[in-house]
Amino acid sequence: MNRHGLPGDGSPRRWWRDIAASTALLLVVGIFMGCSPGVCHMYLGQERPDSETATVVAGVSDLGILAVDEERTRSRGGNPVLEVKVLPGRHSILVRRVVPATVVYSGYRADAELLLDAVAGHRYSIHCERGLAGAGFWIRDETTGRIVTSAPP
Repeated sequence: MNRHGLPGDGSPRRWWRDIAASTALLLVVGIFMGCSPGVCHMYLGQERPDSETATVVAGVSDLGILAVDEERTRSRGGNPVLEVKVLPGRHSILVRRVVPATVVYSGYRADAELLLDAVAGHRYSIHCERGLAGAGFWIRDETTGRIVTSAPP
């Protein structure tokens, strides 16, 4: 390396090629480590098949799943967690919806804690709608099409 941080041969092209190769390697390692943005397994042990877990997803944009059973969800890069896998049984799910303000809309932020009796093999979606009284949240069982829990605004 010379005093400018370039390789000894002074070739900027070689320096950029090394940076690109290092970046590609980190990306490949991240993929093989199972980092999947927005998805969290909220149980101990090895990953289980979908038939043994329930899937809970954000059903609207700008909604993130913050915690399950008071354990914070973890995402890479600070993005909201959009999908969690849980074991069957009763779970407390903390969600937040943040709709940014625009020129014609004031935007809002709303949190809710929802209780869910999860069934293995089922897929649940969390929804939120803002009304005059505030934001109302509910969970819909996509497998049966029924609303299984709700939280008033």
